[in-house]
Amino acid sequence: VHVQTCDDCRTELARSTDVRTALSGLRHATVAVPPTLEADIIAALDRTWGTRARDVVTSHPRLWKGIGVGAAAAAAATALGVVVVRRRVRPGLAA
Repeated sequence: VHVQTCDDCRTELARSTDVRTALSGLRHATVAVPPTLEADIIAALDRTWGTRARDVVTSHPRLWKGIGVGAAAAAAATALGVVVVRRRVRPGLAA
């Protein structure tokens, strides 16, 4: 009864039905397995944790940018903390 009166729920039900219909059509679909799949999986399993970590660090420039921004923020927070502590210890001390 609610679905008949609610446009949002009726739209969501239609989307859900469309997805379910599309997925049911894939039930009997087959996909050709790449000939290198087994070798690729074994090679990936053989890699050590250190190798994987190095690959992540060296292949993601956004990671380096994030590290730089984080380091700058930490340095600024530390400097601000030092100033605040000094002023509390010696209220007349200029920064």
